[in-house]
Amino acid sequence: MTTHEKALKIINDLGMSAAKIAEILGKSQSTAYDKIKSRQYNKFSDIDFETIKTFCVEKLKEIKKL
Repeated sequence: MTTHEKALKIINDLGMSAAKIAEILGKSQSTAYDKIKSRQYNKFSDIDFETIKTFCVEKLKEIKKL
């Protein structure tokens, strides 16, 4: 499974929007949407994947504390 596929799995499994991904990555919503749709060879990089994964893990830790 590629880094791009791993990022898409997290996004799809958690139902994250392009707007949320853009916020997490600090990029424009259109860039995030293009990466989700793999438009114009836009793919999630290793750094993008790690950023998304870290964000999700931190949120799950917060939920666990409830």
